[in-house]
Amino acid sequence: MQKGACVFTTYIIGTFIILSITVSALFFHIYRKEKDEFIMYWGLTWAFYSISLACLLTATDTEIHQFMEIKKIFDLYSIQSLLFGVYKFYRVKIPGFWMRFSIYLTVWLCIAIYLKLDALSAALPIFIFDLLMIGTVCYVIMRYWDQKKNEKVFYCIAFSLWGAMKAFLVIYETSGFQSPNPYIGEMLYAGVLNVCIFIIYLRYIKQELDKTEQRFKIIVENAIDAIFYYTFRPTPTFQYITPSIEEITGYSPQVFYNNPKAMLEIVDKDYFQLINSVFYSGPDAAFPTSEVFKIERKDGASIWVSMNVSVIREDEKIVAVEGIIRDITQMKEAQDDLTTSKRSRDLMLSYISHELKTPITSILGYATALKDGTIGEEEEKQKAVEIISQKSLILERMILDLFQLSQLETNQYSFTYKHMDCLELAEYIREHTTPELKESEVAHKFIIEGEKLEGHNIIVDPVRISQVITNLIVNAIKYTRKKNQITVKCVADDKKKNIIISVADKGIGIAEEDLPHIFERFFKVKDPSGGKTPGSGLGLPLSKEIVEAHKGTIEAKSKYGRGSVFIVTLPIYEETYDE
Repeated sequence: MQKGACVFTTYIIGTFIILSITVSALFFHIYRKEKDEFIMYWGLTWAFYSISLACLLTATDTEIHQFMEIKKIFDLYSIQSLLFGVYKFYRVKIPGFWMRFSIYLTVWLCIAIYLKLDALSAALPIFIFDLLMIGTVCYVIMRYWDQKKNEKVFYCIAFSLWGAMKAFLVIYETSGFQSPNPYIGEMLYAGVLNVCIFIIYLRYIKQELDKTEQRFKIIVENAIDAIFYYTFRPTPTFQYITPSIEEITGYSPQVFYNNPKAMLEIVDKDYFQLINSVFYSGPDAAFPTSEVFKIERKDGASIWVSMNVSVIREDEKIVAVEGIIRDITQMKEAQDDLTTSKRSRDLMLSYISHELKTPITSILGYATALKDGTIGEEEEKQKAVEIISQKSLILERMILDLFQLSQLETNQYSFTYKHMDCLELAEYIREHTTPELKESEVAHKFIIEGEKLEGHNIIVDPVRISQVITNLIVNAIKYTRKKNQITVKCVADDKKKNIIISVADKGIGIAEEDLPHIFERFFKVKDPSGGKTPGSGLGLPLSKEIVEAHKGTIEAKSKYGRGSVFIVTLPIYEETYDE
């Protein structure tokens, strides 16, 4: 080979060595950041190719042909790294036999060099192996690449040509180094192949970005919470807001795009300043990161929402905010109910301690007086015993009422429902409440309109309903003078849908301001003297719970100073028949 041609060839090979090392370094740099194994293998492809070119350069300069044999080994590993990269790119497991055969061929080539076998015998197995690997590369691309068929065919042709050139050079080298032209052509084509690999990589990155964007879009647009992005430059506006904003506010995202001040128009006036500071006071405002406020939906309903905001900065200046709006109405109501429940529980405990204290104090006082002998007269002793007995009964009744109320509220109270005639129920109530009326010596009347009740059935626990009516009668007796009258009436309504049991008295009545609270626990109406009336304040709440357990209602009507009437309404049972 002429000296000028040799210098030119050396220059070309040296240039391509530098280019190959650069490409290899670039792939390894990408691998260090992305940790994708196929990038590592493709980096090895060009690293081995650089060593192969270095062997070629050494052989042309020194004419030591053993370097051409070593070059075959690195060409083999270069193609194999390309194949392994393709396997990993398509997430296909690499078969172990490829590595074993490459090791066998390396050993074979070393033996051939040592024994000085003829070049063709040494090169033929490598020639066949190179063709098999390139064929496998094309097979994997055609089978696993999710692209158009013409693109897959193009890349298969590109890899096949490079593999064919590599295989040709293996045989070409057996006749001795005659011309650098085939090597220069192969190097130029390697540059084209590099471009193809980079295109494949870029297509892969785009596919992954598209998949990520699609997944993000699915997650965001199906989220219950509303996610928004609001910019201040060049003009304040919503750049993006998820469709879930319509579920929360009733307004579509387009409303917020068209009207940047839409949030101010739906926020409760008490929180106007808060929202104004987030969206409309400009980028220099102090931003709250998490707030709870009330808004008015399109349908007029008021709901509670929470908003978490993050600021976006450029050059230390706030240019946008992004955040999440969440409907927390149920959680807020639950918190309010919990607070109310705790307050009610604390109030109830204070009431219980107060109400229990009175009879217990009386019992202890009289018991101590009897024990110490302070009460000496027999008549006074008898009176003290009666008071202790009365207070004990009051205490027992209060504890029983509290226990029953607790059971009703926790669904642990048992009912024994019966299917009975409405007239039968009315007679049962009269039978079990008349003793209370007779013992009181208060004038009374018990009215049963039998003709309206007879023939109608009801599902009821008669013992519990009798307990309710007895409680109403006992209350009526407390507030009624002997000369006045208590009237108990059992009747069906005009539509024969309900049985109505009323207890009316001509007592002191209930003040208008007290009437809405009489079914609250421990509530006591005021008597004319200004004090509270006797009793535990538990009878009416217990009665209400029992009636409502029967799907009925209980209400009170009263005029202060003229008496009261309590009305219990229970649904009449109606049988239905399928046609």
